[in-house]
Amino acid sequence: MKRILIILALLISVSAAAEPWDKLVSGITSKSTLTELRSAKSKFYSRHDRTPLTRSLDFGYKHTVWEFDFIHGNYSTDFKISLITKNDSIIFGNLERLHWKGKVKESIKFSVDGLQLMNLVNSYNGLYLTSYSVNGFLGELTRNYYFSLGCGDTGSSRPKEAELMLKWVESKNIKKLSNWLHSPNFELQAYAIDGLIRIKEEGKAIPKSAEDTIEQLRARNSIIINCSGCLMGLQTPVNQLLFDHRKE
Repeated sequence: MKRILIILALLISVSAAAEPWDKLVSGITSKSTLTELRSAKSKFYSRHDRTPLTRSLDFGYKHTVWEFDFIHGNYSTDFKISLITKNDSIIFGNLERLHWKGKVKESIKFSVDGLQLMNLVNSYNGLYLTSYSVNGFLGELTRNYYFSLGCGDTGSSRPKEAELMLKWVESKNIKKLSNWLHSPNFELQAYAIDGLIRIKEEGKAIPKSAEDTIEQLRARNSIIINCSGCLMGLQTPVNQLLFDHRKE
């Protein structure tokens, strides 16, 4: 009998925890504008609510990433929202529930406007001469990278993307770097800019199309997620990160 009561108590506890989770999911995924979503999110308590990071995707579209934890009683769950918006309207939303190690436990898409997404991707492909599908574009845009040429306490560690970039600079592989330059992912763009500028500084010309894209990205001046030594999760505008220390 005692064992049955313990099991029943556990089931009641799980059910009680699930109800606020359901309210959170419903409150967020039912919204069609960023303003409505912010209002819905404000009703749920969070200890670690990071300021949403919004960056331009060209053509009036923007990408927003918002990370927060949801507190209810003794339970704490980390979440990540990824949004593509235009004029405040959500054309793609993805709510992820995260494992404590940062891996995704559950993912829910919402407010997906297929026609607007197709318009964004087609416009992007036309501008940058790429051939992304909608799924390929979303997958690359939302992949987590960070820019750094030296991480850790000693600054001796590098992301594999940094190692690849330096390898392509050494071999003067402009094609590989140009692929990253035209990626929708902001951090890959930053690696490409740095690599191509390094090649140019070594005396080798880079294509005018690459020069034009670099200038366009400089004008956009998006925030780049980066680290410097033991400082992780920095957010630095691309011009400050890649150009301010260089002689024009």
